[in-house]
Amino acid sequence: VKNGMLGEVIAVAPDAIQVRLDGKAQTQDGQRQVTVPVNRYQAFDHGYATTIHKTQGATVDRSFVLASTTMDRHLTYVAMTRHREEVQLYAGLDAFKTERALTETLSRSGVKETTLDYTHDFANRRGMEDRRGQGESDVASQGISKGIQPIPDTAVPKPMQEPRSPTPLTAHTIADGGSAHQDRSDDERDDERRVLVAAVKTYAMSVEAVGRSKAMPAFDRDWAAAKQLAPQLFKDAPAAMGALRGRILDENADPVALAGQLSASPETFGAVAGKTGLFGDNAERKHALSRIDALASHVRQSAKTWQRRLAAECGSERWKRERQDMVEILGPSRRSEALLRQLDDLPYSDKAKFVEQLVATPEGRRALAEAKDIVTAIETRFGRADPSDLAEQLKRVGPDQAGDIERIRQVARLADRSHRAELTQQMELERSLKRGKTLGLGM
Repeated sequence: VKNGMLGEVIAVAPDAIQVRLDGKAQTQDGQRQVTVPVNRYQAFDHGYATTIHKTQGATVDRSFVLASTTMDRHLTYVAMTRHREEVQLYAGLDAFKTERALTETLSRSGVKETTLDYTHDFANRRGMEDRRGQGESDVASQGISKGIQPIPDTAVPKPMQEPRSPTPLTAHTIADGGSAHQDRSDDERDDERRVLVAAVKTYAMSVEAVGRSKAMPAFDRDWAAAKQLAPQLFKDAPAAMGALRGRILDENADPVALAGQLSASPETFGAVAGKTGLFGDNAERKHALSRIDALASHVRQSAKTWQRRLAAECGSERWKRERQDMVEILGPSRRSEALLRQLDDLPYSDKAKFVEQLVATPEGRRALAEAKDIVTAIETRFGRADPSDLAEQLKRVGPDQAGDIERIRQVARLADRSHRAELTQQMELERSLKRGKTLGLGM
């Protein structure tokens, strides 16, 4: 078995673990199944491997390590333990200005999270620790303590609400228990779905302004190379480069035409360094003129980068406003959220049975439908069901939504896991039906 092979644990016995290798992978004797003797190891755990340029596990007489800003404590350890006799560490002043900066970078923790990191702090990571005994969390915790409870088939099914514009009532989140209509019945409040993420209707910046701000870093990176050459060509390099920059950013000059003008008539943008007289150009001027084509090449590349990135960023911003920002995400009703939390906290082996109970009742069907609706809306709005850059994306909504980030994350994860549980139950049901037909038990 080689490092990096993938496999599936198919059996766990008291004395061995059976693993089937994925795809075409196989051991040296041609087998695709590996037996790991349990009694030879003290413990098993999940982990992840880190390599330094494919050198993990390799041993050499001498090694030379070049420090970089991407390294951390673990990567440094791997890189500096490949030698038998000697290792030398090198660092560039462009990356590390001081020895302290080098030490801090190579000593920082870069530990990655795994699924097991979430097992012991389930409630803490979902923000439930401060809300025990309040509102919907009460209902959820009661359901968890009782295990799988039959769902009474007494509620009258109500149609799913269409996305609607925010009102003074929906401006509150579920967690704050907004009290705009205290005279309504408890059932009405429990069935109400409030806005979780509002649609964006106004913007502080135009599409072009946003595109320019996002395209500027890429342009500045290319422009830095041109700025380094400028002092060798022009007497007043900042003024000359300012004129060229204005032609690119403000006038949207054609890259090829601008570079050609710079090569043919550099004096158009500023006085060229050096002197010329009866006996021709002096050495400084000759050197300046010899660098014109190089500067023109950098200017042309910078202009092309600007036009390409500006078009891409403007297109991306326009698409987000037309396709994503207009989507309003409704949270689950209190009644549905309690059922979904009860489903989420069950052991995996009990989820399928509980989903069957949900499907059999109007309340359960509504809860699953709301979970699916939330997942679909979040995927449409943010591109994925559990967005990792939620805080950054919510900046488009406005500062009022900033305090709801953890609540939105909780609902997004709850809905995603609940919807996956429903899909899993459906696939298991279809598989059972197909198996029955194969055995001749079907109609």
